[in-house]
Amino acid sequence: MKFLKPSFVKILQFNLINLVCLVLCLSLVNQSRQIVSANQLSSKPRTVSIPQAVDEYPFDCVLSLRDQKNSEVSHLPFNPSANMFSDEIELAAMYAVVGQQSKALEILAQAEKSLTQSNDIYLCLTLVSAEQYDRAIELLTKIEKLEDRVETSVRITKALAEHKQNEKAAGLLSQVIANFKPVASKAFILSNIAVTYAKIGQFEKALEFARRIENRWAHVKTEAFSEIANEYAKNGNKSEASAILKQALDAARIVGNDEVNLLFKAENFAQIAAVYVNNEQKAEALKVLSEGLGIAKKTETQSLPLEKLAVVYAQAKEYDTALNIAKSIDYKPSELDVYLETAKEMLKDGQSANALPILDQAFEGTRKLKRENDTFKIIRLAEIAIVYANANQTARAYDALHFALQTIRLEYSSTQIGHLIETAKGFYKANLKIDAESKEQLRKICAKEPIPPTSYELEKRRKCEAVADHFIQRWHETLDLNVLFDEMYIANPQQRKRNVAMFYGVYKFLVGSAGPAVEPGFNDEIFQAGFFAFWNEVYLSDEGQLAIPNDQEFDRHTQLPPDVLKEEEALKTTALNDKEMSVKSVQKFIEVTNLKLAFLRKQFPREVFESATYRASLQQRYEEQKKNEFEKEFQIIQGFSDFGVKDEVEVYHLKRGVFDFYFIEEAGKLKVLTLGFEL
Repeated sequence: MKFLKPSFVKILQFNLINLVCLVLCLSLVNQSRQIVSANQLSSKPRTVSIPQAVDEYPFDCVLSLRDQKNSEVSHLPFNPSANMFSDEIELAAMYAVVGQQSKALEILAQAEKSLTQSNDIYLCLTLVSAEQYDRAIELLTKIEKLEDRVETSVRITKALAEHKQNEKAAGLLSQVIANFKPVASKAFILSNIAVTYAKIGQFEKALEFARRIENRWAHVKTEAFSEIANEYAKNGNKSEASAILKQALDAARIVGNDEVNLLFKAENFAQIAAVYVNNEQKAEALKVLSEGLGIAKKTETQSLPLEKLAVVYAQAKEYDTALNIAKSIDYKPSELDVYLETAKEMLKDGQSANALPILDQAFEGTRKLKRENDTFKIIRLAEIAIVYANANQTARAYDALHFALQTIRLEYSSTQIGHLIETAKGFYKANLKIDAESKEQLRKICAKEPIPPTSYELEKRRKCEAVADHFIQRWHETLDLNVLFDEMYIANPQQRKRNVAMFYGVYKFLVGSAGPAVEPGFNDEIFQAGFFAFWNEVYLSDEGQLAIPNDQEFDRHTQLPPDVLKEEEALKTTALNDKEMSVKSVQKFIEVTNLKLAFLRKQFPREVFESATYRASLQQRYEEQKKNEFEKEFQIIQGFSDFGVKDEVEVYHLKRGVFDFYFIEEAGKLKVLTLGFEL
């Protein structure tokens, strides 16, 4: 194996951030956003009252972020249009919500011209929201694939019904049904047709289509029956609603009992209970909720079903039960959502004195959450501001929105547009003027003005740099991370064990396998020897390339002697197995790598790292890092779950030299928690 240069290492950041499921996030956000679109030639836009908040509208600066993002995307090697227009539609939504209809129309003109499979439903539904009903229906003809056209049409019929456009909904439904046979197996289409008929008052047809849903889609059938029952309840037909809810329960009880179906089933029970509450059948609601809790506790991922059940308890005015369930939820964002929804229900119930402390819990808890652990943080902050404003707590409403803007300023530009739009809606719906502090924050965000460090951050950085410099000095003296592991890492045995256990990831990289089995017989000593042997070679290569930037000269210095090359070839024949990691093969890898290191350490004595060439190369690397918004030289983060560090504990992330440090304080001293190894 040729000596490993940094350019040979494929960079993927080590497990710092646990991402939430992006597809689910986008799906939920897209369904919840109230967005607007229109075509100036097709019909006259509606009139929207403009509150004081938009007399002067600083959120216009979001357009500059949009333009920057589109400019960057346009240089990618694939057609960017499908990725760009969701921003256009969301921007139009923002302008429509705050009453600037002409801007909404102007922005959406391009999105309408570029209707694609990725934004067809989204765009058509915005037209319905803008009361541009005929135009929405007309755009359906642009959708070439029959199945997509039917699915979009059904979504539009439901939206039309929600906007009380019963005649248009019924007319489009008849067209959908005529084209329905090719996609007759789609349970969600049947469900949406059934619900649409219920919304326009044609309950017999609604039930007919709901009953067509096959029992293998029992959770979808349950949702259809529940929504039909809810429409009966809204119309004051309590007995009919109660009868349909029994059918919904029958359907829910035949939903499967595997993990995914248990989640569906628990949420079905929450939905049925909510309709019972709306139908003024509290006793029945509580029975269903109790059964739902039993189902939720059988699931491995309890947080989401428990959240939904707790919210219904709050709707039933069982506030103590709702809050107790919230405390049992492991996933903090779900717990906070229950506090928010419970506070809203208590405020409706006239219990302001009890509601506000719970709303404060939702706000303060959201403040503390790391952004990467809560996809909906900005949306919740906007909602909290609206609830505060409705409760005449104007100062607290501003606190929530100001904190949202501060959080957005810390984000990468790829997420800032959507989050600024949500915050803009928060100002409007809370009927708050965009104050001077908010305007200044917006200016800084859109100007990409650097965030100056606080005195606390500067002091922490200074201390971390001193420890890092000592680490690098010892590295140059020893060129052996095993020595530094004993001298400068945390003493906590579990955290030390997590460091060396990462050798499994190194092994997967070496053999190109997704997950080889591990032969019995490994211990921490073998893992540590293998892990640091590999990284000693990588770091020595990285620093050597800085000291000798000329590739040919570098290759000459690192050309292994014949005896070491022979051992390296022998390692290839023993072959690190991609199916199983064996003790014997790993020990051979360690032996050969240490032979290489013994030779290479002679080529890079300490003096090499004191040369002018090395210092100039290192400075150039620093300058390149500063240009990259994803490369922050120092930051304080809360917790590090991969190493069992709780969120209330500060972790100091510092890039220094070729190293990526994570420090924590242990017994009053800064210690290395781990290095941000990259593969």
